[in-house]
Amino acid sequence: MKIICTLFTLLVMNCCDAQNQFGHLIFKPIAGWTRTNYSNAVSFVPADLLPGYELELRIMESSSFSGSIQAAFDMSWADAITQLASVSNANKPYVILVQKTSINGWQYARGEGIVQDRDGQDFYLNLFVIQVNGRMERIFMVSQLIREKYGDRPCAWKESAQYAKSADNFIYSVQFDDWQSQATASPGGLSGLYKGLRLDGQSHQADYVYFFKNGQVYNSPKMPTQGFDGLNAEAEKDQRVRYWGTYILKDNVGEISMPYGKIPVTINGNTITLVTQNTRHNYVAAESVDGSLLNGSWYFEGDWSPKPAPSILFTDDGKFVDQGALNILNHTTTSYYNITKEPGEGIYSIRDHTINFNYSDGRRIQIAFAGFNYKIKDQHPAQLILGFNEDQLSRR
Repeated sequence: MKIICTLFTLLVMNCCDAQNQFGHLIFKPIAGWTRTNYSNAVSFVPADLLPGYELELRIMESSSFSGSIQAAFDMSWADAITQLASVSNANKPYVILVQKTSINGWQYARGEGIVQDRDGQDFYLNLFVIQVNGRMERIFMVSQLIREKYGDRPCAWKESAQYAKSADNFIYSVQFDDWQSQATASPGGLSGLYKGLRLDGQSHQADYVYFFKNGQVYNSPKMPTQGFDGLNAEAEKDQRVRYWGTYILKDNVGEISMPYGKIPVTINGNTITLVTQNTRHNYVAAESVDGSLLNGSWYFEGDWSPKPAPSILFTDDGKFVDQGALNILNHTTTSYYNITKEPGEGIYSIRDHTINFNYSDGRRIQIAFAGFNYKIKDQHPAQLILGFNEDQLSRR
């Protein structure tokens, strides 16, 4: 089943003349995705989708509704699989991932499940439903699951972080022409990344705290996989609830509220102190790495024979040549949609503790870069610590 063909016989409209609005829903088009406007839907498909894969994000028609958000989701799920000429193929057709009030003030729910078309092909379906002004607005993402003899069934949505990020940025930025956002900034003030120190204050402990000016905070033993550049905090909070909270400060003393409890915090220069289980933990501010340029070649040590050790070359004019290092840093467990599997070259940029790699053949990937033990003026350090897993590469 070709996903785009399941939109019945909808009338295609002139995309160039259409505004970025569908009914009351106002949206930002997805860069690098092909958009098609229909009389009762708007569809987006990645322009660089690999052959053999199907993936689509679709805005469905809104529908009047005054029941619960759970009932709205039930009805929308049924509408989605009808549009896809599919059926749910599990005893429990879907799992609700999140159900809450957004920062804009409307109720919403997001869930996922597996559906099957009439030819027996399985598809992953992710549905987002919003209740606003007596109606429900619906957006879904659908991607086929490719059958393999062993292992998990891959799909472009699950295996491409860039596709998932683009879709999240889309759905969490929608607005409505008949709704005034109720979002208000929380009292914050801090901004940037801090990393925990061991109790002796000598060596680093794997624990990060990132403060956002709007009062949000990220606290986890790991950096986000793609770093912080372009991170959609609302989407991340819904998918990794435990690591997200809010904070308040007054005169360098305050409190962090996490899902598992409240954490007292104090600020002393470039150091913050968090108190958990009656124990003080010190964190130091990470220096900005924005605009950093590297110059040299770094590799993974160890026995990689008969192949050469994975390596990457950076030049101070913003270019890179990858020979397998990015595939290690990407930590992809399958090879079906692993965009770093093949070597390549292109340009790179560093900002907000993230290295953005843009291959000359169109591939893109982001790798976390905490920047600890790194000085921005040192273009060829002896070691580079890269990725959310803090992998170490040595300079040749």
